[in-house]
Amino acid sequence: GIKNITFLCGDVLAPEILKEIKNQKPDIVFCDPERYAAESHRSLATMQPDIQKLLAVYGNITQNLAIEFPPHISGLDFDAEYEYLSLDGTLNRLTLYFGTLKKAAKSVVLLPENIRIEAAVREPFFAVPFPTTEMTVGYHFLLEPNPALVLSDLFFEGLSYFHGMDKIRGFIQHKDIVKVVSGRKIYFLSTEKIENPFFTTYFILDQLPYSGTQKDKEILRIALQRLSAGKVILRYSLDPKEYWKERAYFEKGLSGNKTVHIFLFGNTFISEKI
Repeated sequence: GIKNITFLCGDVLAPEILKEIKNQKPDIVFCDPERYAAESHRSLATMQPDIQKLLAVYGNITQNLAIEFPPHISGLDFDAEYEYLSLDGTLNRLTLYFGTLKKAAKSVVLLPENIRIEAAVREPFFAVPFPTTEMTVGYHFLLEPNPALVLSDLFFEGLSYFHGMDKIRGFIQHKDIVKVVSGRKIYFLSTEKIENPFFTTYFILDQLPYSGTQKDKEILRIALQRLSAGKVILRYSLDPKEYWKERAYFEKGLSGNKTVHIFLFGNTFISEKI
């Protein structure tokens, strides 16, 4: 019984298609461009139709455009809202909104929670690039941000959504929460438990100096036994061929009932997901 759908089969930049679309006088144009199924590096050059041509041509029909992009694409520099969408904790898509559809510079949407945050006035976090035990002894919780937050850099907004800007601003100023950068990975350490759908929270059971030596590995394995660990998830960069070998080494002799996550940046953080 639906009467208001028209299907046009053809190239979106073809004159005959453009003529028909102009006659329809659309309020909004949404485009989900074609891209190669498998690419080591996403870029505008391999997307079809040509995005610059699409913007030029359809911008004369309506300024209200929405274009979907691969989330990890590089080289985007448009006057649009960059919306990063996360579905069930996994980065799902990036949509750029043009014209009156643009509500902010950047935004993040969580589904199925149906939560949206957008860029606001923020305060910089104190960054700890290579934390040592002396620097992090007072932090009891490790926060792993949603990938959409990492790409959008809306950490402050994500924390403030549930806990309020004043509280988080105070946390930052007193260094009760600090940002840890480890290669491409970004984490946060907190003195207080923070439950927030934009982050996965871990309780830090113990932290040890770790340089990868056999002695350090043995000390870590003894600590895992002491903490009643039974299963170990390695959360640091490791050659995939070596992952199970190293994990089996740490799990050997464990008889506890805890699943622990091992993060490695400066120190080893033995953590349990909350």
